[in-house]
Amino acid sequence: MFKYDKFNFFISVAIFFYLSLVIGFFFNENSSGGSHQDFFTTWPLIKEISKDFILGIKFIIDSSLIHFPLHYILSALFFKLLNNVELLRFIFLNISALIPLYFYKCLKFKFKNTNLIIILSSLIFLSPYFRSSAIWITTDNTAILFFTISIFFFLKIIKENEDKIINYIL
Repeated sequence: MFKYDKFNFFISVAIFFYLSLVIGFFFNENSSGGSHQDFFTTWPLIKEISKDFILGIKFIIDSSLIHFPLHYILSALFFKLLNNVELLRFIFLNISALIPLYFYKCLKFKFKNTNLIIILSSLIFLSPYFRSSAIWITTDNTAILFFTISIFFFLKIIKENEDKIINYIL
């Protein structure tokens, strides 16, 4: 028989927060107010890059976009494979869900109370800007994800005192 303990409760809370994000996706939630419009403003860039990479990059330069183009390039690569905007949005929602996971892993380096850090890291799911960026694939969550992953590998290098070159690269 399945034993429901305290740890399982905290995991259930994290799953609940994730499912609330998925529900927000199906209702096209736009809790920050601007992500929906940002998506439709930058969608032509993603489509242009998915058609022709070089012309797409030129399109970005000509558009005077002030964001680093990595997000648009990744989005375009996924769109080229999928050719479905809703599926692309759902995949990026799930990629965005890695932010609380890596935040949890970073907190684990410094704190021992696993239940508390599960709750703390799951609270990210309640942020209106995180939710909107995850649902409407804007650049914010892509940047935060790479930043959080880099912090994780930095903490890993410090804690494990490893000089593996791959950890420095990541």
